[in-house]
Amino acid sequence: MDNEELYSDKITKGSQTYFFDIKKSEKGDLYLKNSESKKTQSGYEHHRLMIFDEDLEDFVEALKKSLTKFKEIKEPKDGKTYSVEKIRETHQQTYLPWTAEDDN
Repeated sequence: MDNEELYSDKITKGSQTYFFDIKKSEKGDLYLKNSESKKTQSGYEHHRLMIFDEDLEDFVEALKKSLTKFKEIKEPKDGKTYSVEKIRETHQQTYLPWTAEDDN
């Protein structure tokens, strides 16, 4: 499967490198390929996840929810009984500055 690469970015942390590639299949379909390459004692270990265009919106939404939950679990409670990120799931403009148009 020889696919055209349209964009690539990477993050290296310690012995792990993460790749984020936007590719186009031979049929012209776009997809996101996330890869992890990890150095081990016996060489390199590779893992890949491919998300196709028709699934990307749902994938991003699930990732956002997971990151919000991750943050809630990781950070100690600061006395708030609410989460701005959680409220923004249904009210996207919550706690954002008002524009002149909003005032009118």
